[in-house]
Amino acid sequence: MPFPDQARRPYEPSEIERYPDGQRGVYGLFDDAGCVFIGKGRIRERLLAHLKGGVAETERCIRAHPPTYWLVEETEDFTVRHMGLVVEYDPRCR
Repeated sequence: MPFPDQARRPYEPSEIERYPDGQRGVYGLFDDAGCVFIGKGRIRERLLAHLKGGVAETERCIRAHPPTYWLVEETEDFTVRHMGLVVEYDPRCR
């Protein structure tokens, strides 16, 4: 089952910083070609960490396929939901 129907949120620091702190769930990073990455946990914290980058292979992959927007679903059962979304979207970065 895909993400619930929602407006695309621009993958920009100002948009991410407006998202409520402490919300947990799953999120997807996308570009015009499709899904770049599916993540889980504290949504705002994780998205800001992706913007800062890092040396991990996942972060290098995300930089190589820059997202333009993100989708989100708040849920406490984010581990199970995450697995389903990875199967659904087959992201380029894992």
